[in-house]
Amino acid sequence: MAAVTIVLPTYNRPALLQYAIRSVLAQSFKYWKLLVVGDACAADTAKVVQSFGDSRIFYVNLQERCGEQSGPISAGSACATGDHIAYLNHDDLWLPDHLEIALSRLQTSGAELFVGQAAFTTYADYGGQMQPVVNAVSPTDRTLAMAFFQKPTLFEPTSSWVLKRTVYDEVGPWKPAKTLIRSPFEDWLLRAWKLGATLENGDRPTTIYCNAEKRKWVNCKDKKKPYLYSMPPEEQEFWWKKINSITSQDLRALLSAQAKSFARKPDYFGHRCAGTPAQDIYRTLLTPNTAELFRWTGWDALNPAAQLTSRQHGGSLSMMLRRRTGEDLPKVENWERAIEYGAKQLSWNSNWFEYEC
Repeated sequence: MAAVTIVLPTYNRPALLQYAIRSVLAQSFKYWKLLVVGDACAADTAKVVQSFGDSRIFYVNLQERCGEQSGPISAGSACATGDHIAYLNHDDLWLPDHLEIALSRLQTSGAELFVGQAAFTTYADYGGQMQPVVNAVSPTDRTLAMAFFQKPTLFEPTSSWVLKRTVYDEVGPWKPAKTLIRSPFEDWLLRAWKLGATLENGDRPTTIYCNAEKRKWVNCKDKKKPYLYSMPPEEQEFWWKKINSITSQDLRALLSAQAKSFARKPDYFGHRCAGTPAQDIYRTLLTPNTAELFRWTGWDALNPAAQLTSRQHGGSLSMMLRRRTGEDLPKVENWERAIEYGAKQLSWNSNWFEYEC
């Protein structure tokens, strides 16, 4: 049985998806199996997955569109086998030692959740040429309590997460964005915190969070690319070439150096809504004290803050989906149908249960 089930949610970006899969295949830790979960994808996604011809790679395509990663992640996680679950977004990349480092840190620390250090990218002038560069790396002193009052970027991307299967079973599936004021991954982290889950931080970049294409898309004047998902995978190709041309140690040195040269404003990982007109409301209501109140009573001070600032359920992800594909975010109460469908599809594949590393 594979030690790690990797869950990779995707939607209709097959040219980009191949780079994420390549970064899995390049892992120094080999005892894994990869479950690509399509969010009602077109047929060309299946063709890309199948093209790798690797018995450790599986594909399930959900019948109903979720419009967000929480549905495919919940479906994939519920089907996971082995002791650990790792997540990888279709537009992100792992350095070759990501799983090796994550599993070693979990074993040494005894923690239940590893959140690695990620390199955040943007698009900027570097040596006289516009190209992807790193402008931030995740802090290494995070606590789960911080998910209550600090920005979601603190724990992004979920591509940097590796967790014990037992903690996922205890916390349960992610919730749909339309049922939440918080993002689904923040909600899951806070539920894990309430149940006493323990966190281990990564101390060096092992994940590249590809944001540069978003910046390039914002500045793009090409009417043939009205949505973010119509952009070609230029950034993924750029970083994949770096991963293959230099050692992980040298690449990490480059990422860290760029993060200092192109550093984002200090509040990038800071308090929620810092630098916005609503920051006083959020700073007043979202504090370490109200975080502890939430932990013991379940009362979330973000809800009255959201009411005071007219923030809607699923608002951020609704806006992101419109930018990505032009769609409206579906309104569903839970992901039970997605989970059931994914499990049914895999039940017909005997290799899923018989596969051993």
